[in-house]
Amino acid sequence: MPSQITNIVLHHSATDQLPIESVLDGINNSHKKRGFPKGSMNLHVGYHYLIDLNGRVLQTRNDSDIGAHCREEKMNYKSLGICLIGNFEQHHLTERQEKALVDLLTRLIKKYNIDIEAIKPHNNYKSTACSGANFIGRLDIILGQCKDIGLNVKYADWQIEAKEFAIKNELIKNWDQLPFSVEQTIWIAQVLKNYTNFIENKNK
Repeated sequence: MPSQITNIVLHHSATDQLPIESVLDGINNSHKKRGFPKGSMNLHVGYHYLIDLNGRVLQTRNDSDIGAHCREEKMNYKSLGICLIGNFEQHHLTERQEKALVDLLTRLIKKYNIDIEAIKPHNNYKSTACSGANFIGRLDIILGQCKDIGLNVKYADWQIEAKEFAIKNELIKNWDQLPFSVEQTIWIAQVLKNYTNFIENKNK
């Protein structure tokens, strides 16, 4: 049993982007062959949670079970492992899948008082493609949504679009460390978005 849950490690299944019932046996058998110990939920799956393309969340290990998903830095003993079904070198998160992840992360953050900075993709600890470039490219936005929900902050569509545009195009880095309020930073992002669109249109 983990002495304290302080981290969350994010993975992808590196399979087709299918419903959980289509991949669960395959993942379980693969992890069994690799010698992963069975958890208290009677599965060998090393992750604590799976999330499929329809946004369905399946818990495969109790939070109190030691994981079998990231042995580097002894993460199995102090982290929860969440696996998104799909190969995100090729696929992209569906809207339902992303929303389910945000909801699950928000709940776990509150329950265990986990720092946002302690939520990392698998390749942060090991030289691996997991959890896929397309997923990792969305991670700052996903964690930003978790933080906003935790603070009960509601944003208009244009504010969300401005923030995503600035992060995606690396116009604003270290979003949460700037000497401005969140609202001020979003206004800056909108100005940068408008200016970028103006320059692109002018050069057409």
